[in-house]
Amino acid sequence: MGFKIQKNVKVPGGTSSNRIVYPFGQMNVGDSFWCERYQVRSSAAQYGRRHGMVFSVRIDGDGFRCWRTK
Repeated sequence: MGFKIQKNVKVPGGTSSNRIVYPFGQMNVGDSFWCERYQVRSSAAQYGRRHGMVFSVRIDGDGFRCWRTK
């Protein structure tokens, strides 16, 4: 069994042009935004740990709402 080696095939995702940027840094306590992507939960937790903020994410209709709580 052999494998065909291909050159110059880009890795999907992970590039800055494909990265979704959430507005965590612009939010004040009590602010929220709606998003269709579940990944907002892990992104909010990671951003919060690095910047001393706390976020809460809940299902809202067909998507998710993220609040800054601290």
